[in-house]
Amino acid sequence: MPTRPVSMQNLVVVDFTGDENTPEMKHWKNLKLSSQVLCAEKCSRKIWFGAAEDFTTFPDIFDEPGNEMLVGKEAYSRLLHYTMGVRNEGEYDPAAYNRYMDGRTKLVRRNEQAGDFLLPIMNALDADLGVVKSAIGREPTSTRTWLIARDLAGQKPGDHAIIIGNLDRSSVGPSFLTARMAMTLNAGGHKQQVGLLDMVHPDGNPESAEQLSTGVSKVFAGKDITIDVNALDAGDLDFAFSSADQVYITIDMDEYPELDTAIIQAWENRGRTDNRLVHVKASPESEARWAAADPQGYISPSDIAREMQSRETRNADIYDRIRYAADTCANMRASHDEPKSFKVARLCHD
Repeated sequence: MPTRPVSMQNLVVVDFTGDENTPEMKHWKNLKLSSQVLCAEKCSRKIWFGAAEDFTTFPDIFDEPGNEMLVGKEAYSRLLHYTMGVRNEGEYDPAAYNRYMDGRTKLVRRNEQAGDFLLPIMNALDADLGVVKSAIGREPTSTRTWLIARDLAGQKPGDHAIIIGNLDRSSVGPSFLTARMAMTLNAGGHKQQVGLLDMVHPDGNPESAEQLSTGVSKVFAGKDITIDVNALDAGDLDFAFSSADQVYITIDMDEYPELDTAIIQAWENRGRTDNRLVHVKASPESEARWAAADPQGYISPSDIAREMQSRETRNADIYDRIRYAADTCANMRASHDEPKSFKVARLCHD
């Protein structure tokens, strides 16, 4: 337990991947994590931070490439990179800040005093995130396939969406891409989520559709997402496409050729032109039949790939500016100066 407020001088961040269920790590976690140390990221990569004294018994995992224990200014700079969504090179992760806030809420709920000790760092992060955003002028846009699909489809709060997706290999829950697409419809936790989500399984079996919708509902429950999920029979696409605002297909093109034909026909007969059909997954050679049909309001995997390339080009300079601004804030904090507003112009590279 920290005995004094955590400052830049006694701040430690561990940033690592690997097994967190070894006996040594489990013992440390039971004593420290989310009760004295803040868990900012808990996926395959972990980012935990707190007072140096709480990490004196942390397991030695830092011989592994990419595993780091950072102290002071470098630790604070890493937190700014992470909460701004640019921890990973070339990838923008805007939901990182929400995960940090979830960890913050959990820590304060479990141990209010530990939250108070970390408050100087958390307050500094809040202030400097605003400084960094102001300095760069604009934030990056995500290059993740499912987020681009949602953006191109023009999702609005309360829309009705359909996902035609598959179960995972265990046939218990949704496939990875199907789950990601479904969670994306929550719009990052903001009040822009769809109002209704129908799930269609491509084999046409009502039991498969029910299992898929149940699996997505369980994913939502684990993430506190409140979207209503229903099972939809693949034979009801004509009517469903007339009412849906967006339809996302997360199975491979040509995996179910008869269903591809049925989808194209149902889409052409839907009786409206303001909704969007997005095919999220395909190889270039499998797109020919869909391209030949050229359904109105259709967004292809190639459209998503072009948008991804465009975003990557625009984002490259923004990533550099975020990191430069974050490091500037960290340097100022280390010198006991409070960062104020400044601008980071376009950076030139040799």
